[in-house]
Amino acid sequence: MERMWTNWYLASEGVENDAVVQSAQAAEQLINPDYDHTRQLSDQNLAGVRELNGLLVSYNQLGVAQAATLTQEQLVNAENLLAGAAGEWLVDQAVKSVAAAVFHNVILPCKYDRNRPVGDNQIDNLVITSTGIYCIEVKVRKIVGKLFDFNRLGRGIYDQISYHKEALTQVLQPMGISPNFIKTIVVVINRLGNDDFKLKNQEDLQRAGSQVVKLSVLNLFLSNDGFALLNQQQIQAIEQAIQSQRLPDRRTYPANVRFKLTQAHLDKARQISQAVRLGIPLAQNVTYHGRLNDYPLTGLTGKQQNMLWLIVGRLYGFGCGMLQLTRSELRTGAGYGGRDFLRLDQQLSELAEFMQQSKLFQKAKYEDKKLTVSVSKKYSFLFNGC
Repeated sequence: MERMWTNWYLASEGVENDAVVQSAQAAEQLINPDYDHTRQLSDQNLAGVRELNGLLVSYNQLGVAQAATLTQEQLVNAENLLAGAAGEWLVDQAVKSVAAAVFHNVILPCKYDRNRPVGDNQIDNLVITSTGIYCIEVKVRKIVGKLFDFNRLGRGIYDQISYHKEALTQVLQPMGISPNFIKTIVVVINRLGNDDFKLKNQEDLQRAGSQVVKLSVLNLFLSNDGFALLNQQQIQAIEQAIQSQRLPDRRTYPANVRFKLTQAHLDKARQISQAVRLGIPLAQNVTYHGRLNDYPLTGLTGKQQNMLWLIVGRLYGFGCGMLQLTRSELRTGAGYGGRDFLRLDQQLSELAEFMQQSKLFQKAKYEDKKLTVSVSKKYSFLFNGC
């Protein structure tokens, strides 16, 4: 069990934000096929992974095995990234009917001042229409009480919108595009899924030249924002300039993880759930299809039969993957108390030969104090079904 669950997620400094979002989406969709962008936006957007992680925490408390588990910081970080990505996707969907071009998650080079090297600036959504070029900063928050106070965002929001405009100005300056054509919008999205809230303390942002809107009125705002400033030829040139200057997204957070869940993990989780309910470690919990009871074990000693059922228990939920058990694991798990290891190796070799000759196993081989076994695809349901 420890081996299987060691790598159900990958944690390292090199995991980028996009990898977190994409792998978390895949994990939740594997657990819940109905998972969509609405669920991704909600405050329960990582419910499946949280439930699974809690199950592993409970199993670890039995004291037999230690599966890798996520910290609260890692879970919250993934939840926030998922919600942010869902909000940006919703903005894309809202504006595409009125926009000439829509960019998502745009990173542009930016020279912040003469004393610093060229850095980069990330814009959530970049929209081009005939009335201007819009840098959209998306703020996804859980809004309780029907009121969103912009003071919650702190002073950093002013730097964000000014840097967005500065980065885009530097990209478009060689084309002679006036900075006056570049506009900034802050869009507030409620993670609780409704727009039934009011905005407070947004006046300073508006005085700084940025519009502040809710998602439900963004499309209408863009449709009615002044007169045409850009013709089709200019729009195409702006689009090409942005695309040519765009940088790859390399953003990371220390708590980033990439999820690597598979169906085999979820199948195994059912057995772990049973072990937690009964308070019985997996080493003592053999789960399999009832038809395996009809399989003849003629020729096997009692100890070999114990080892066989131990192997069957380990194969539950493992699919047709290659399982490897050490002599020590088989000896301990099957309750073999003898110290005659030559005799034990002989019995394990005989057991592997018995398994190889049966139709149930694709491979069964014992060498170098390790037994390697995989289930025949035709009969995998006997080991993976309860």
